[in-house]
Amino acid sequence: MDDYIDELRREIQTLKAINRELIAPSIVPKYGVILADPPWPFKSNGREQKEYPTLPIAEIKGLSVPRYCEENCALFLWVTWPFLREGLDVLEAWGFRYATQAFTWAKRSRQNKAWHFGQGYYTRSNSEICLLGIKGKMTPVDHAIRSLIVAPIGKHSVKPREVYENIEKLFPAAKKLELFSRRRRDGWHSWGNEVASEIRL
Repeated sequence: MDDYIDELRREIQTLKAINRELIAPSIVPKYGVILADPPWPFKSNGREQKEYPTLPIAEIKGLSVPRYCEENCALFLWVTWPFLREGLDVLEAWGFRYATQAFTWAKRSRQNKAWHFGQGYYTRSNSEICLLGIKGKMTPVDHAIRSLIVAPIGKHSVKPREVYENIEKLFPAAKKLELFSRRRRDGWHSWGNEVASEIRL
């Protein structure tokens, strides 16, 4: 009799576990704004840069970003000039259509005393662009946001605070996610190897 009762209890626990999975499936968070700064596989004089690990283009394109997008979503995608074509390919692979250049960051020196003297094989680049991709329909709230941002450089690859402030003004009500994040910001969710992350890619 005791063995029968123990077996019945085990079956009840199994049924309860199955029921919990059926009535409470895992919830995937959805976002109306995604800001991404992928680690493009840049090489200088044939050597990969060493500031942080990079990813092949195929792996960047294959990230499961679409599952976290709202039906209407805006993607702000940072690209370096040599990877402009690849940036447009990634934007499309993630389910967005190219809309425009969201921002151009004209870089000043760290002390903001001169223009930044960047890298470049032909000319020295001291600007970086952020592409805007749209999925569905996104209507900006603030129509006075300029695309040009003039700001000094900081820690490698960290973007100016004006970028976040401008995005928040454009789409204040949208839930926001930063991919490849290097520092957390209030009101945003993050994913990256340098911060605590709310999602898995």
